[in-house]
Amino acid sequence: MNAEYLRSLKWADWVFYTLVDPRVLARQIALSGKGFLPVAFIFPVAAAVFEITSVSLLSVQSEFFFSKITYGWVFLSMLSIFWCMLLALLIDMGVQFSGKQGNIRFHITLINFAQVPLLFILPAVCIFHVLGFAPAVFLVLFYIALSVWSAFIIIYGIAENNALTVGRSCVLYLVPCVVLVVSSILALVAGGALISARIMML
Repeated sequence: MNAEYLRSLKWADWVFYTLVDPRVLARQIALSGKGFLPVAFIFPVAAAVFEITSVSLLSVQSEFFFSKITYGWVFLSMLSIFWCMLLALLIDMGVQFSGKQGNIRFHITLINFAQVPLLFILPAVCIFHVLGFAPAVFLVLFYIALSVWSAFIIIYGIAENNALTVGRSCVLYLVPCVVLVVSSILALVAGGALISARIMML
């Protein structure tokens, strides 16, 4: 990431295309010649702090809030970036397996920019928090809706860059997601079992 690129505000155009036309975003990433933009990591990091703040609005916070908004934010940011990179790797492998030329840098940038819709979670929850109208319910609903929007951006970006149908791109996105979710659940279960076994042996 360099200062000249930031001052050019081209990244702002990319954010606009992310929200209104992910196909144009995909073309812009491909035509940029950069392939991978470090500035894209700003979005999962920002989304992490917005998500933590949104959840914190649902109840009265104790002093633990300061640990959650610092250490918790760092941990969630690292987890989000790790998830994006793994997802990009699996999608790129799927694209290559389908006979197309993969581009891991393109997919990392696309997936990071696709986190932009999640930034709307905080203002959306704030409205219902101020109104006192079931903010917890709307937090879940908004998160699901914004996640679907994020998936829409990734799917159409994959389709545009690799000349694939939307249906095929959807499969290339959903299969890695299922693999990552199932792997995470199995890892948690295995970790919990190992900890429980260790405690019982003490």
